[in-house]
Amino acid sequence: MNRRDVALWSLLILTSLTASCGDEEPASTDVGTGPPNVVIFLMDTMRADRLSVYGYDRPTSPRMEELAEEAIVFESAHAPAPWTLPSVASLMLSSFLSEHGVVRDGDTIPGSAAPLAERLRSAGYRTASFHRNPYAGKLSGLDRGFEISELVEEEIDGELVGRWLEDASGEEPFFLYCHNTGAHDPYDPPAEYLAPFGSVDRETIDRITEICHEYRQLTRENIVALLSEDAPDNSARQAELMKQLAELEPTIDLLYDAEVLWADALLGDVIDSLKERGVWDDTLFIVLSDHGEELGEHAGWQHDQSTYEELVRVPLIVKLPNGLRGGTRISAPTTTIDVMPTVLDFTGLDPEEAVSGRSLETWLLGLEDPSEDVRVTSVRLNRKKYYAPNKALRGDENIVVRQGRFKGILNSEVDTFELYDLEADPGEQTDLSPREPERTAKLRSFAKAWRALAVQRMRAGYQADVQVALDPEQRRLLESLGYLTAPKK
Repeated sequence: MNRRDVALWSLLILTSLTASCGDEEPASTDVGTGPPNVVIFLMDTMRADRLSVYGYDRPTSPRMEELAEEAIVFESAHAPAPWTLPSVASLMLSSFLSEHGVVRDGDTIPGSAAPLAERLRSAGYRTASFHRNPYAGKLSGLDRGFEISELVEEEIDGELVGRWLEDASGEEPFFLYCHNTGAHDPYDPPAEYLAPFGSVDRETIDRITEICHEYRQLTRENIVALLSEDAPDNSARQAELMKQLAELEPTIDLLYDAEVLWADALLGDVIDSLKERGVWDDTLFIVLSDHGEELGEHAGWQHDQSTYEELVRVPLIVKLPNGLRGGTRISAPTTTIDVMPTVLDFTGLDPEEAVSGRSLETWLLGLEDPSEDVRVTSVRLNRKKYYAPNKALRGDENIVVRQGRFKGILNSEVDTFELYDLEADPGEQTDLSPREPERTAKLRSFAKAWRALAVQRMRAGYQADVQVALDPEQRRLLESLGYLTAPKK
């Protein structure tokens, strides 16, 4: 009997005993007799705190609110890195960037690694990946294990998923990965999703797009300053652009929220497609993001410049087969590297030792109270951006450690440690480390020990394979998302 069978038998016994003590009808415990279908739906650049399903005051996620009624919502989930490339590699490998080494454009996952799709395909699953962001596919080696791995031009909707389901219909279960970029800048949502929140003229949208583009390119052009003290420093110009963005913040907030609403609608369209084709009840459906988006909160915009909540706190919503335990919310901290071992448990496959995440199966089934032990949830190793004040303040290596409501950040390069009470201070404005020396010492010691082990692993060879060159389509899409500078003519 595997771990999934043990967990389900325990749940059935627990439910039966509970029902025998009263007159209430026992809750459904049917998660299906065979391995479930698996769908991971990733919404790029999605802040949890800008979703109405997480308490935001604008109605930005009505479809996620509907989903939450038949799903389990994790209220304090972290992305393993604050930008797409290392975060998605971490999701698919259940390991941090210190283990897989994918930190720069062109890095590919190690040949010895076994990504989730490869494991599920070996177990007889049909597999497909549709992704708008090139980092989620062949460019980083994350096409491995997928029968179809397609870099798509338009956002993924129910029609695309429906076509694939018709082609893939059969007796075998399926694993489908969808990766949309709706909330990613440029902030230019379709008019019907902007209308519920207000209006913005085309001239202003274009101006914001231009400022964001110049700002992003300056942060990346300035990375040479990490390598040479003689390199030119454009931090002053970055500061000017950030001031301009701050002046436009109310408008940017409105546009971002409209982008979120659009992304939510696309999610709902895919859910409808699964329901129409009769596979919804038998599907383990997981909604998450790769990172958030900073909108000026900690002296930065966009992403990859820090590990504060606006960049690492992401949605994580899990719908079990047949909607088991729908409406449940779990407040204990977790990280999306926990997704892979969770999926493997629910599909009857043991995660093995080659994962750093922990299975959430017993939490999801209500067989174990969520723990609040100390653990690392996010890691930043900057090889992409440079802004002199942030470099001096927190350096390029940041490790997030969580224990319940408390969050610590070890800034390894400058050897400082920040401590925040996220319940009392969700915006991380008051560093408690001077006032809480004992807790600070405990979490700092844990983070330093974790880092020491991570360094040993990287030195032992846990690092990315050789870099690959971008093909024209990959380059064009990365340029459209602002990650690369278009070649100068």
